[in-house]
Parts: sequence; structure tokens; C-alpha cells
Amino acid sequence: MSRTTFRTIGAALLATATFAGGATSASAARGIPDVAPDTMAGQPMQYDFGNYANTPTATGAQICDPANEGATMPRNGRQWTYYDGTNSLAQLTADLTITSWKNAEAALADVAANTGMCSLDTGWRTVAWTGQDPSTHLLLTNGDDYAALAVEGKYVVAVVATDWDGRTATLAEARAAAIDGVEATLANL
Repeated sequence: MSRTTFRTIGAALLATATFAGGATSASAARGIPDVAPDTMAGQPMQYDFGNYANTPTATGAQICDPANEGATMPRNGRQWTYYDGTNSLAQLTADLTITSWKNAEAALADVAANTGMCSLDTGWRTVAWTGQDPSTHLLLTNGDDYAALAVEGKYVVAVVATDWDGRTATLAEARAAAIDGVEATLANL
């Protein structure tokens, strides 16, 4: 082999060794433990999307703009999704997101105020979560689906329960699924 070939191979190996840690760390990002329940909203877990930066606080209820200057951003986050494994819209699904923050209560306040790196999608609004401290718990709805968020230490745990066809679950069932999902996750954290 020529020197050029050896240099090319060497550069490729160096690049692989240098960057592989970043590529493989998505499955075990520091700080977000694997505490996801096996089932949520009556559905089995289908995917663990791993950990990465720029994660929305409430996957499914927010749209993100990482270019939003000065916005608060999580240190890292991890997402899981729950559904029956089919493409049927006739099901209640759940998305679990855990994000790690320098100040988790401030991050929750950003969601409530609709500020930060991610903002609420059209129609989402805060509703009362009776018996819970609004500085550590937040409940949202868009009229069809529910999102429940809670702070535990440096983490914000969020569950968004979605009724894709609008006829599978009642609003009360979506609300209960979101709250139960957050509570089950907090019990594992």
C-alpha cells in the first residue's frame, strides 16, 4: 500500500476513535437514567430514542427552535414512546421525556410561560392540577390530549398522552394516562 493509503486509513481510524464516543453515547447519555415503565397509557414501550441535547421538555406538545438566542436548554434528555406497535390511529399513545437541567423548576416555569428553546404547539394551555404545587407540577391540554410534567431534583419528567383519531379515549382517560405515566416514572427515578 502507498503512504497515501496508510495516511487515509490512519485518518479514518483516528476520526472514528475521536468521534465514536459521541455517536455511541446516545444510548447512555450521562445523567438520564433508564427509569421508563414497561407500559404506559395501556401500551407497551416501543422505542427508547436515547439521549441527546436539544430535547423538548414535553415531546409531542412542543415545537423547538434551538436557534432561539438566550433560551434555556436542557443539559440532556431522553425520550421513550409507547403504542401498540401498529400504525393504527385508533389508540391512546404516550411519549415520555426526561430532561436534565441546571434549574429544573425554572425549566418547568419556562414551559408554563411558553418560553425557552421549545414553545407549546398551537392550542396547548395550562389547566389546574388539583393538589399539586405549580412550581413542581404542570398539567396541559390542547382539548384532545394531555401533558403532565413534574420536577424531581434536576429532572423534568413529562408524559404526553395522545388520542390520534380523537375517538379512542375520552379526555379524562388521556388526562389520567399522562398523570399516571409521570407518577410511575417518578416512582422509578
